[in-house]
Amino acid sequence: MIKFYREWQRFRKTGDTSIRNFLVVRYLPFARYVASTFPCLHHSVTQDDILSWACFGLIEAVEKFDPRRGIKFETYAIARIRGEIKENFRKALSSTYIKRKKLLDDVYDKLCSRLGRPPFDGEMAKELGIDMHRYKTMLSQTLPISILSLDSILDEGLNFPEITARISRNEDFSEALELKEKKELLARAIGQLPAKEKEVMTLYYYEGLTMKEISGFLGITEGRVSQIHASALMRLRGLIKVDKKNFRYSLRKGVGI
Repeated sequence: MIKFYREWQRFRKTGDTSIRNFLVVRYLPFARYVASTFPCLHHSVTQDDILSWACFGLIEAVEKFDPRRGIKFETYAIARIRGEIKENFRKALSSTYIKRKKLLDDVYDKLCSRLGRPPFDGEMAKELGIDMHRYKTMLSQTLPISILSLDSILDEGLNFPEITARISRNEDFSEALELKEKKELLARAIGQLPAKEKEVMTLYYYEGLTMKEISGFLGITEGRVSQIHASALMRLRGLIKVDKKNFRYSLRKGVGI
């Protein structure tokens, strides 16, 4: 049963702003949680900015949610909230910052095609004509954009029980298959990461720890955690690109569901 179902019904019928405000307040903790999953790693963006954008996304989600569809509000709202945060993140980042990320992506793609596998950090630094220290710094400085550009893969807000339920109801079948495929691609890729990168990705995306909490847990600096995170994201991008060429699914026949 959807929480506050009667309030949702009344709001859909009347558009009463007082009911909308009631629902927004009730789901504010959820918006705060989503905001907390975005690391604040650029001088032009504060955690308060991210929380503000999350609230705008929450309001939009409340205004457009239809309880008759039978899905949980949280499942519907997370895409709206994250979308609002990401859009504002892009606007806040400088053009130089974006060009640096594009350069990294272009070099990574070129090496991936040439080698037939994701390149190592040393190979990236050599191709860019810089030393390892400068490459690591450059990589960590592009982390916020890395998170945004990998959004099509990192759908951490979605879950297998919800996808499976949608498949069993024959609801949005093709979309559900696509989401499951993304999840499986990501799981396979994470399994191929070096141990430290795998540990950071698991703690951040699956255990929900912040960068600061991971730093304390692993006994390394927060800056080092950010570097490992950025390196893992870059490597995931290459692993998934290679995997897509060979990895095929039989989901339409019911395999793996």
